[in-house]
Amino acid sequence: TLTALDVGAGTLAAYGNRPVSVIANINGVAASNTPVQVAFTASCGTVSPVTATTNSSGKASTTYTADSVTCAGTNVRIAASSVGVTSPLEGTIAVSAIQPTNLQFVSASPQFIYLLGSGGTTQSQVTFKVVDSSGNPVQNQGVELSLLNPNVAAGLSIGTVGNTTTVTQTSDSSGQVTVAVFSGNVPTSVQVVAKLPAPSTIQTNSNTLTVASGKPVQKAASIALKEFS
Repeated sequence: TLTALDVGAGTLAAYGNRPVSVIANINGVAASNTPVQVAFTASCGTVSPVTATTNSSGKASTTYTADSVTCAGTNVRIAASSVGVTSPLEGTIAVSAIQPTNLQFVSASPQFIYLLGSGGTTQSQVTFKVVDSSGNPVQNQGVELSLLNPNVAAGLSIGTVGNTTTVTQTSDSSGQVTVAVFSGNVPTSVQVVAKLPAPSTIQTNSNTLTVASGKPVQKAASIALKEFS
């Protein structure tokens, strides 16, 4: 039999680790003289080693690590089993949610877009990333995205064509949110502001995105003589 599964006390920090142990018994007595192989599993994250041998006290030990973003904010089930044991012995570790501490600008793709009707690309995808204090991604975090100094006269829009109000997106498993920016009728520069909802004061701006007049075409090009010789 397996008894005294110890998964620690209290909540484990996201991406944190802690020791896990169990006592193996033979005929009701701790297996102090006979080594027993115990297998450990976790419903999320990892255990290392997966299989441990009991020591002179009949205890088998491993380490659990909540190394997946999907473990954050959940109760992780830890199970220990061994040959001859009818059913695994199970315990639960509560893993705390990840706390966002920073927003990072990732990219604007493409960085140059062109006026409506110019024949060039009129839409750019602007991406930001939410991270914690260790730089790990934070998923399922709301992010408010808006145009910095929205130029209504230029016809810029965000999220959908014609929209100039704040757009809220939820970060994915990589901690990223992406919003579309659309050009208008006037060449200009654009920046997108990403911020976490109040009461947080965390925010950042994108690099400058340029709305150009249009791609050069042969029929609109001319050649002139600089000087006669």
